[in-house]
Amino acid sequence: MGASSPCRLRSEDLADLVGDVIEPVPPEEDRQHGWRMQRLLRYLQHFYDAPDGSLPQDVARTLASQEGYDPRGVGGFYQGTAILRKDNELRTLTDAGREFFEENRHQLD
Repeated sequence: MGASSPCRLRSEDLADLVGDVIEPVPPEEDRQHGWRMQRLLRYLQHFYDAPDGSLPQDVARTLASQEGYDPRGVGGFYQGTAILRKDNELRTLTDAGREFFEENRHQLD
């Protein structure tokens, strides 16, 4: 069950929703490796590998910072993107997020 075409976001759109990178990435690396997609996939992999696809809120925020996201920008993951959801003090990978990760994980280093 996938999103209809008008509801799908490109990785660049998703990255724009969740905030800026803390450390600048050289333009040649951006072109060669798709660093935004890899950053997103590395972040989602933490949820994918977690029991029930869930992590405590503080762990999710710390991991987002470690991946280079501005902590104020991670709200986009829970709003228009629908790849993660808030479950009280947990942050959980949605079915759409799991599908997105599985379809794109081949792009990880």
